[in-house]
Amino acid sequence: MAFTKADKKFLKDNFATKDDLKDLRSQMSDDIDGKLKIQKREILAEMDTKFAKQKEEVVKGVGEYVADIIVPMFDERDKHIARIQKKLNLPPLAD
Repeated sequence: MAFTKADKKFLKDNFATKDDLKDLRSQMSDDIDGKLKIQKREILAEMDTKFAKQKEEVVKGVGEYVADIIVPMFDERDKHIARIQKKLNLPPLAD
């Protein structure tokens, strides 16, 4: 059985050749690479935003801890030292 020109045209119009499949694979690969790059940028931007927010929360938490716990401890220590100096009649300590 021999192929006629009509048969060859029908096959070419209705079925992909090896080169067609290679081109399609290359195009799909490029599309996927582009989408992955976009997703990577979006994920990194989201992570940067979350890390910046966490940093702000940590700094705020440390500041509150210092203001609420550490500063009153130093104030109490200074009052204690002043009472001792007064009872023992000592001159104030130089800062």
